Amino acid sequence: MDYLLLITDQLNKYQSLYLSRQFILAPEEIHESFRCDKYPLSNGYILYSHKNLPVTIQTNRNDFVLLLGNIFSSLDIHATNKSIIRELASYSTDELLNNKIKYYSGRYILVVKNKKEFFLLNDASAHRKAYYTTNTDKIWCASQPHILAKLLGIKISDNQEKSNFYSSKQFLDRGLCGILNDTPYDEILQLTPNKLLNLYTKKVTRFWPAEKISEKPIQSVYKESAKLLKNIINNASERFDLMLPVTAGRDSRLLLAASKGAQDKILFYTNKNNYEKQDHCDIKIPKRIFKNIESEHHIIPYDNDCPQEFEDIIKKNILFSYNKYNTLFYQVYYKKYPERLNMPGICGEITYKWANRNIKKYDGYNLAEFFHFHNNEYVANHYQIWLDEILELCNKCNIPPLTLFFWEEIISNWAIHISQMKDIAQDEFYPMNFTAFQEILFSAPIKYRDYYSNYLFKGLIKYMRPEIAGISFNPTWKFKLIILIKKLGLYSFVKKISCLFHS
Repeated sequence: MDYLLLITDQLNKYQSLYLSRQFILAPEEIHESFRCDKYPLSNGYILYSHKNLPVTIQTNRNDFVLLLGNIFSSLDIHATNKSIIRELASYSTDELLNNKIKYYSGRYILVVKNKKEFFLLNDASAHRKAYYTTNTDKIWCASQPHILAKLLGIKISDNQEKSNFYSSKQFLDRGLCGILNDTPYDEILQLTPNKLLNLYTKKVTRFWPAEKISEKPIQSVYKESAKLLKNIINNASERFDLMLPVTAGRDSRLLLAASKGAQDKILFYTNKNNYEKQDHCDIKIPKRIFKNIESEHHIIPYDNDCPQEFEDIIKKNILFSYNKYNTLFYQVYYKKYPERLNMPGICGEITYKWANRNIKKYDGYNLAEFFHFHNNEYVANHYQIWLDEILELCNKCNIPPLTLFFWEEIISNWAIHISQMKDIAQDEFYPMNFTAFQEILFSAPIKYRDYYSNYLFKGLIKYMRPEIAGISFNPTWKFKLIILIKKLGLYSFVKKISCLFHS
């Protein structure tokens, strides 16, 4: 009998994770059973949020600012969710969008209601997702499109091109991620980075980029960006027990360097599956790094055991899920560290991933080909819409189009999809996920932002923590060969030859 009670308790525990860290913002009462808090708002809307999702509200008569998730300040290391939204509520919409919100990192959604406006925006990479309806009298919003579809009886699109894409091998190979703001439902879209959703007019407006980013001396870039990034991590460490994954890569090394002042409050770790060898570079390199500093480094082993009930909840929570990381979620983040806030290095690549790359012609088909969607008209059409919106603005603001594409398409869809599945186990945020930091990195001369040599990140790590800067990054033969070819001044020639063989 006791055994049966134990099994029942376990099932109930997993069931309580249904829609974990998710929300529904509805213009009327709903009947969706999940472990949530209910917040009636002054304009008739109702917020339903899972109890694992932090909610902070600042009200002033009939106006309000509503924060879902956690927000961190790069200007005040003692700031809290409450103090931040109290300050943000004091600004006009133009001030908020143009000068203020860019200094805040985190994984959040901000809903603002004032005398004239009712709008929603999310963090810089849309890490906290917001999907919304386009065919209802009043907009509905939620963390996942299939939840809205269930509530409102919305059917999967019968558009053949769309259906073909969402059942294609290319979609599977891309990690089951959508395209820009698209979903399998014609009447449901997602809000993408750097945009605002007006919940009254149903219009989506881009607010960044807006101004030209001028080039700065590299030492100024180091000084300004280091200060902001350190402040974000210090602010988070004042409020949460943190953990930071360390690999052989540059992004995690940069966060490690920026964490120096808060290192006693952070668990530095590397996950190791039972089949991985001790000489894997993501284990070997961190070991070398931590010999040079006082902090402890934890190798966290995990096996392949994961309860089916746990996996079933992930499938219910996410429209498109896959099981590649389920055992990691369960064994490490759910069982060992559910209360810690994780800090991956995602968003570090934004300014350098394709900084020196171009395509022969900036149209939807070439952009689709560049991202390995060969002869895919559906994807090409969506990318053409994005290019029509952004090309002139990129030129005006001195931002390489492929770099912004990486931010708004690859980071926002592919990278963040894993975080959405991981919500069942633990929350996280990307410290580099704020616009002010990215703007400063964009101001570095382009030669410093090459993907392979990446003098920008190496210099920034050395500026903050020189004792960990000299250890190699991702020491693969491909990286070493490309760096050698660049030093010899032969990169352009080799690239042209390579293109001839692949054409």
